Amino acid sequence: MLSGSGRKKASAKTLEEQFLHELIDSSEHILFRVDFVRGGFDYISPSASALYGIPPDELYRNGLRVLLKNNFDPQGFERFQTHILELCRASPGQ
Repeated sequence: MLSGSGRKKASAKTLEEQFLHELIDSSEHILFRVDFVRGGFDYISPSASALYGIPPDELYRNGLRVLLKNNFDPQGFERFQTHILELCRASPGQ
């Protein structure tokens, strides 16, 4: 069981996390975190879906591929895909 100060710290952390999520979700910039093991997103901000007209579940399901393929010339896409694959292979657990 948390003491009074422990509850205050937990409550403050929850408020900070809530504020951070609200700030990120309202940003016009695309913010994301990549899961290099899976090769997809752990998180991608709602602005990506709005900007590219791609539903959020598709962005998560298809990972980086759906954004990159639509926004890179074929050679640029291949170079970037190779770079991402190298990062995935070098990540812990691979």
